[in-house]
Order: sequence, then structure tokens, then C-alpha cells
Amino acid sequence: MRFIPFVLLAACAPETDALVLFPEDSAAPEDRVVASLPVGVLLEAVVNADGTLLRVSNAGGGAKVAMINGDVGVGPCPKVLGGPCLGLTSPVVVATAVSDLDGVALFDVTDPLAAPAWQAVVQVGTGAEASPVVEP
Repeated sequence: MRFIPFVLLAACAPETDALVLFPEDSAAPEDRVVASLPVGVLLEAVVNADGTLLRVSNAGGGAKVAMINGDVGVGPCPKVLGGPCLGLTSPVVVATAVSDLDGVALFDVTDPLAAPAWQAVVQVGTGAEASPVVEP
């Protein structure tokens, strides 16, 4: 039997600020900003005849939420995430919102040309957390 050496190289995209997740004009009202990052941001998708409803939960009340669309794969690593990379290649920020007091933000998506996968990023203060990627 003959053995062939095998080397696996893993690469992560470099941190970048090229993808603007939260434009300055999307600031949350001062009285609703929460003090710490949520743990385990969730993203759910409900597909119906009118389009797709994306529901972000566990965001913390008054947090800024960006909804991102793209293809599944290792994407850019925005500095605001503190190291982790997005799970979408060629990501596009489709919309931003401020979560309600229960930490929920809703996005109604009706674009038939949208890429097949979605991911949310929640920002609180100077930190952020990304949801898992969903493919409705």
C-alpha cells in the first residue's frame, strides 16, 4: 500500500470595512440602545406567495439589525464582528432596521432576483453578532 501525503490549508478572508453594514443614518434612538451584545441571534424565514418574511429574534431591544443577502460560502470579515466572517459570498445589505423592545426585527422581502441565502448582523455599541445563514 502506498501513502500519499495530504496537506489541507484553510484560509479566512481578511478583516475588512469595505462592506458597510450600518450606515450612520440608521442609528438607534438613544433611549432604546441596549448595553450588551445578545447571545445567539436567530434568523427565521417564512416563504409565502407574496415573498419571504425574515424574522430576527434575540437581538436585544433597540439594536441595529442589518439584513444581508448573498450566496452561501465564506464571505468578508467585517471588523465590527471582531474576527468571525460572514457566511455569504458577495454579500449585499438589503435593509437595516432597529429591533423592537422584545429584540425582534422583521424584514419583508419580495425581490425575486435575490440570492438564495440570508444572514442578519446585530450591532450593539461597538460590537456585533451574526446570525446563522438561512436558505428559505
